[in-house]
Amino acid sequence: MREIKNEKGFTMVELMITIAIIGVLAAVAGVQFKTYQSKSRAAEAKIQLSAIYTSQNIFYNEFDFYSNCLSDMGFTPSGNAKRFYAIGFPNLTAAVDNSVYNQAVANGLVSGSCPANLGPILDQSYFLASNGAGSAVMNTLAEFQAAVIATNNSISRSGPVTSRDVQEGLGNMLSSDTQVFTAAAAGYINTDGNTPTTSSLWSIDQDKVIVAVRAGY
Repeated sequence: MREIKNEKGFTMVELMITIAIIGVLAAVAGVQFKTYQSKSRAAEAKIQLSAIYTSQNIFYNEFDFYSNCLSDMGFTPSGNAKRFYAIGFPNLTAAVDNSVYNQAVANGLVSGSCPANLGPILDQSYFLASNGAGSAVMNTLAEFQAAVIATNNSISRSGPVTSRDVQEGLGNMLSSDTQVFTAAAAGYINTDGNTPTTSSLWSIDQDKVIVAVRAGY
């Protein structure tokens, strides 16, 4: 007589528990991956803002004032085909004192270049993004303007409004107290932050202080 072995398999309950555990692990891993991906994308903001800082200081060393005429300074954001961040001065019309500007012209600045009252100009004072999270891309001026929540064209070191209080600003450049700037970078780097007011937002000032205003993820 042949002996029948008692071969046991997984019960339906065991299979369901296993599948549930795998699902939980996959969900946790997915969240962690999105966070890691967002953090790596945020590094772009710091790189672009540091490039603005360098351009501003080269310009300042030559003409003794900061401006929002980024392209005239030689600033060109890198990674045009896949840039996640809009960067620059999207809201601000400069209010550089005319005496400062005229002195810069006397020192060699081409007259009409980097006007004392330059307003927002695409690919001059601001640059838009070309990539984003899902279908959300910071590729319109309106979105960039809405993302930068604090703007002032009359900031100073001593206040009442300083470069640390805003994400976008310029002083009037009349003295060392008002020779200041703050530039912004905003972008969609995570599908959880796909509106202007939830987007990733960073800023940099004349002292190279970089601030993460909103993580965006």
